[in-house]
Amino acid sequence: MKRSTLRELSFPGAALLAWAACAIACRASFSPDGKKVLFPYMVPLGGDGKEDKAELGVALHDRATGKTTSVRVFEAGQESFASPQWTSDGKRIVLVWLEKRGQDHLEVAVLPASGGAAPRGYVLPRSAEGLSLLNPPPLLEDRHLYLGGDAIHRLDLETGDVKTLKVEDDAYLAARGGKVYAFQELKGTEKGYELATLEEPRGEMRLERAVLLPKDEVGEVAPFLGLSADGARVALAATKGERQEVLVIEGKEVKRRVAADPKEFGLLGNVEWAPDGKTLYAASAQPLSPAVPGGQPSAFDLGLCEVPLGGGAPRVTKLVTFRKPQGKKGDDAPLALTQVSLSPDGKTAAFLGTYLDPGSAVEDDRCLYLVDLADPGRKVTRVRPPAASSGKSAKKE
Repeated sequence: MKRSTLRELSFPGAALLAWAACAIACRASFSPDGKKVLFPYMVPLGGDGKEDKAELGVALHDRATGKTTSVRVFEAGQESFASPQWTSDGKRIVLVWLEKRGQDHLEVAVLPASGGAAPRGYVLPRSAEGLSLLNPPPLLEDRHLYLGGDAIHRLDLETGDVKTLKVEDDAYLAARGGKVYAFQELKGTEKGYELATLEEPRGEMRLERAVLLPKDEVGEVAPFLGLSADGARVALAATKGERQEVLVIEGKEVKRRVAADPKEFGLLGNVEWAPDGKTLYAASAQPLSPAVPGGQPSAFDLGLCEVPLGGGAPRVTKLVTFRKPQGKKGDDAPLALTQVSLSPDGKTAAFLGTYLDPGSAVEDDRCLYLVDLADPGRKVTRVRPPAASSGKSAKKE
């Protein structure tokens, strides 16, 4: 079952967070009015004795009616697609995927959200190596789509024109408030990470460093960029020794660090800001007791972690138990495959579990989770992905 080429990062106590030269952003996307949710999904179809097979697609969930339908079912040879996105008016959907048939290349499609009309498509020459889609590709002014990796591409969705900026180290992109940020792990003489802004004077792209994060000071930093509503602040999850931190960066300095105990709250994945800027929400993986004393945990509770910036203990809502498959290749890094997003009003969090391998989580847990943040008990609604279009059941007979 090919979805992405992941390479694992070894953090103390657990190895759950991965990024890759070719990685997908497994994240749901709320419509601008918050009434509908787009999400990628995978439906297992069984195996042929050599490789498991699965149907990959993008689904649309209507929160008012509870109905979930397929927007796009990908064909064999189409893989490693990024999170679907809405245009700001809610009338169009933007999809990005890697086309593996023939010469590798990247394809982008703009679909009308109401259906009916034919999609507008674009093709970019792009190999599987060097593509970084761990964060949803930034879309500015409903026109310019930015794609990162060993180069930064800007695709004009109106004209089809592409501008390219070569970079020395892989760039992971994110944008909000009209600002595009690039995160890079430096491989040269400077050991650490760079957060930069993408500037475009006279239409030409260049990176301007905002802050350098030395690795000996911050530890291992994940390239999930959490941006505040105005784009002025950036939150990043970092692990140093036995300490889990969220770095909050504003301008050219790290303004503050919010600590959490990994033993109690788990390791953190992607980070999202509440609209009022007072709380951070992150995907969390809490290790369970290892089967062998002193060994590495083989099971983890995945869920939603709430980190208040004004003080107080983080809160975790457990959603699904992840188990590393025994004797079978499975997911090594669920925090790359289970990401969190927020509704525009900040009252609902979406946690994606539809991309977990069936060997890692029971079928009923492989769904989209909607967490009611206005409910003191954090009521959870499960949204199952559509059935396979081939009619084959994902369940074992």
